[in-house]
Amino acid sequence: MLRWGLLWIGCVTGGQAWAAPNDAPPPATEPPAPATTPPVLVDGPALAAHLTEPSGHVRVVNFWATWCQPCVTELPTLKAFAKAHPDVELVLVNVDAQSSHASRVTRALTTYKLDGLHHWWLSTDDPERLLKAHVPRWASEIPFTLVIDGDGVLRDHFVDAITSAMLDHAVTAARLKP
Repeated sequence: MLRWGLLWIGCVTGGQAWAAPNDAPPPATEPPAPATTPPVLVDGPALAAHLTEPSGHVRVVNFWATWCQPCVTELPTLKAFAKAHPDVELVLVNVDAQSSHASRVTRALTTYKLDGLHHWWLSTDDPERLLKAHVPRWASEIPFTLVIDGDGVLRDHFVDAITSAMLDHAVTAARLKP
């Protein structure tokens, strides 16, 4: 009896292929999920260092918040730009209070399908104070976008929503480094 029980278990668990005809299509599989880059929690000095250190490539740093409608409106533009320009580092810096990260910000990243992009969260519940102290040309308005050349020099900045054409022009100029 034990032998028949083991044979039955083998058929149920691993032997199902024996019953399938040879010309059966392979089982459907889900496509792999896009690679996600976990958010990085940064403080003021780390943010300032990244904005000015030479990297050898152009960086676009966008400051946004979940409660800012123009910010949310431009997220698809930024995602498309990042996909079209893999040689440009795009960093989305969320300026919601740190206490909102686990709830609202995580939900927004999923809702707007921002997988595969670099996300930074500020390690403060007073983002305005941190940004005033550590971000060049901070305008106290969002969305706010910086374009930094490979030498760590700020080449352009934008207050308000940005378009693909604006980004293309600024990145091209940053590559030329006058």
